[in-house]
Amino acid sequence: MRYVIYGAGAVGSSLGGYLSQTGCQVVLIGRADHIAQIRAVGLTVKDGAGIQRIPVQAVESLADISYESGDVVFLCVKSQDTPAAAADLREWATAELPVFCFQNGVHNEEVVGSFSENVYGVLVAVGVRYVAPGYLIHYAPKALTLGRYPTGLDALVEAIGRDLEAAGYAVTYSTNVMAAKWAKLIMNLSNAFYAITGLSIVEGNNIPEAREFVADLFAEGIRVLDAAGIEYERIPNRLSPQEAVERLRTVHKPHPLPEDADFNYYPSTWQDLQLQRGSSEVAAFNGEIVALGRVVGVPTPLNSLLQRVVEQMVENHELPGKYRIGELRKMLA
Repeated sequence: MRYVIYGAGAVGSSLGGYLSQTGCQVVLIGRADHIAQIRAVGLTVKDGAGIQRIPVQAVESLADISYESGDVVFLCVKSQDTPAAAADLREWATAELPVFCFQNGVHNEEVVGSFSENVYGVLVAVGVRYVAPGYLIHYAPKALTLGRYPTGLDALVEAIGRDLEAAGYAVTYSTNVMAAKWAKLIMNLSNAFYAITGLSIVEGNNIPEAREFVADLFAEGIRVLDAAGIEYERIPNRLSPQEAVERLRTVHKPHPLPEDADFNYYPSTWQDLQLQRGSSEVAAFNGEIVALGRVVGVPTPLNSLLQRVVEQMVENHELPGKYRIGELRKMLA
């Protein structure tokens, strides 16, 4: 079995690097500058144990490798890039190709299912940041939940899970993985907030005003999903969306910032703005709630505001931290 990591950014590259360390056959597919650096010196990963360089095969496109029976694709592109990736994979492989969607958002599996007969959903709870070509910082636990799309489990899921566990990931399984990914969507609504304010997650958790804003944001998303009748379930070993709201509204002891600033936890939308990538997943996160809210008649002022602001920041090539929390509240008023 060969793991083809399509979309070797932060999550994809770290997956491939850690799997290759266990002896798995892996090939990364990513941006030219990133791939060139990996080829030159290996994938560099900084974590709590220090800095390591991992040798791993890396290419720029599917055209650089031939499809082999037994290939498994880990799709790690952002949601806005999934249609193009699906078209690329359709031309490269047969319909039997297993594709595991290591992605946030809730429609990637549906898109991939337009050509693949074997689609799998993966809920990703991994804190890793792309810093520069060939260089990642991994600063949070490695947790994954796997399941067949739309429902169920099978022998391949379990085999993949064993390889991921050997690579250091905490793996759980779900017979209804999309319900878990809908719950993750609620948590991803705060990505835009952290990108706009420039706060790290630890910093935000230590500021009462930020905690209240995020609690209101999550509660708005929950109201929409409940009104739409969408099933969502607790992420394994995490709080439910409702429990997260309650925790945010409860005063608690502040968490210290990490001694090494490299390990300050910033979510993916913050990273997109910081790296000036020219796009973000805000439409697949906050935009999903806004669109559903219109259908079911539930107002979504918070999510609408955050989506609009992030899209403007992306268009204007602005860095994280444009607005303070009080300024966002005034915009709502």
